Amino acid sequence: MVGNTPPEFLADLVMNVTLQNGVFRITSGQVDSNNRAVPVTRLLVPANQLPKMISGLANASKKIATQLRERAEDAQNKAESKEENTKKAAVKAQARPKAKPANNKKK
Repeated sequence: MVGNTPPEFLADLVMNVTLQNGVFRITSGQVDSNNRAVPVTRLLVPANQLPKMISGLANASKKIATQLRERAEDAQNKAESKEENTKKAAVKAQARPKAKPANNKKK
């Protein structure tokens, strides 16, 4: 382990959950290239802490979903604003009277 960074595991699914001696054992897995689930790691959680962990994950998920939705709305609003400004500029350009060329001929 480098520094204080814990090992990371990519998990596609929860393969198994058991409870023994007051400890939940949650086995996560990945789907391999043959479309089979393969165990990746096992998380051990004291039974009295599991509700807090689930609540924490659910709250984090909601917060991230809200942030993503807000970013998407901001991007949409910016795109609409840019489009509106482009249309306004085009209308102003069409509304301007065309300048007459100067007549520099001497009589």
